[in-house]
Amino acid sequence: MKEGEDPTPHIESFVPAILPALRVGIRLIGRKKVVEFLAGFLGRLVRKFVGPQYASPLSRAIVDAGLRLLQLETTSEDESRAAASAVTATVEETVRRVAAAPDYVLDNQELLEGFALEAFEQAAAANLPPVLPEDTYRKRPDLGEARKLGGVWVMMPRGRRKRFKKYSRRIPIRLMPHKVAALETFEGIPVEEFLEEQLGVAPGEEVEAFVHLYEAIPGTRLSDIARQEENTPGLGTADGRDQLHPLTREAAALLLGEPELGRDADQRYTSDPHTPTVGQRLYYFEIPGKHPLTVPGPVGQAQVRRPTRARLILDFPKNEGSIYLFLSEIRAQEIAVKLRQHAHIGVVMARLRRIIDRGLGKAFAGKFGRLKIIHEAVTPDHWLGALRRLPSLVPQVLRGRLTEWAVKGLSDHLKQRTEELIKAAEDTADGVTLVITLGNLPGFPQLRQALKGKGFPLASLKLSDGMPTVKVKVVPGYSHE
Repeated sequence: MKEGEDPTPHIESFVPAILPALRVGIRLIGRKKVVEFLAGFLGRLVRKFVGPQYASPLSRAIVDAGLRLLQLETTSEDESRAAASAVTATVEETVRRVAAAPDYVLDNQELLEGFALEAFEQAAAANLPPVLPEDTYRKRPDLGEARKLGGVWVMMPRGRRKRFKKYSRRIPIRLMPHKVAALETFEGIPVEEFLEEQLGVAPGEEVEAFVHLYEAIPGTRLSDIARQEENTPGLGTADGRDQLHPLTREAAALLLGEPELGRDADQRYTSDPHTPTVGQRLYYFEIPGKHPLTVPGPVGQAQVRRPTRARLILDFPKNEGSIYLFLSEIRAQEIAVKLRQHAHIGVVMARLRRIIDRGLGKAFAGKFGRLKIIHEAVTPDHWLGALRRLPSLVPQVLRGRLTEWAVKGLSDHLKQRTEELIKAAEDTADGVTLVITLGNLPGFPQLRQALKGKGFPLASLKLSDGMPTVKVKVVPGYSHE
């Protein structure tokens, strides 16, 4: 823009154009006055960041915040484009935040003005470097997002097609796995186990690490970030997507001491773990000397080892339940060592019970493809909705009984056929799968009728009556239905 030129007409064209890309068009399309207000309002607010007299200082601030750390060779054009992207991202995020406001805010001019100002302040804090006087940040610390880290969010990769944002500085930390045990990956795996099973960090081992931060924009997929990050050790291919984890407020607090850097994603819009929601933030561990553990793939290419996980199939026509419990290579070897040493079977089962119970918990939560229901009245991919038709206590009780039956049956099997698991662990395949089949399940006929919508007298449920038949099959490597 020319010096002194009013940006409002440009933003009036820009805001309506970005609404479909931000997936908020439907929410605002019927509120023309809101869109017109936002355009004029944002035009006034960004006036101090655009034009030749402001673009250069903004570019320099972004460079000082670490732009050259992201792009090994940075031209003046790159710097100018980074400044433009920062202002654009601020406008986009403001619009997205306003679109998420309740209807009563959008329909009330006074409330809308206050909400929009707050939305702009939050968006500017996230996307612009510290360009205000230091005294302003002392009075309003909320306007400087993680200023002590000294970075800024930059649109990536280079070129005109942007796919994500990246924080301009990698952050050194001392990683203590036990302190992040409560955090989970996108697949619902505890980060502590991820570090052990996929990066080879020993239990209790503390390591020096760098944390890289990312933010999703419209259209971002985890594979986009992993593939484009060629200069980040451990990334550079689409397979690296499993190394990216959600930067929730809890994760940001535990890892970085900066909870404001995290974003808690709306769980209603995270059915595909490989497509984060717009604005969701992610992190990646770069640990010197540690690399993803791999195994030869079917076509000779190395594949990252699978993590421990469980999958549940409830087959009502067969009156049968199946638990596919995959033990990662590290976990399978751990169990095999105990069996070779003739450890008490109760000690072995205590470990396996926790894995089974957690896996069934994920299955009953309906996430990560861990549940399948075969039933004449339940359509594919609507399995969680089927369970929600039942009284809330029923899935909870069923999960407990399935865990109990599986643990008892597996315990009896291992006492009599210990060598099966030991032999499977010695196989060159990655990990071991335990297929636990529960037949003639008590209470299943009543549950089948309930899922048909026939009514459900809770007192008639007989989940505690008797013990199902239990069959265990031990398979080297990964197996599912």
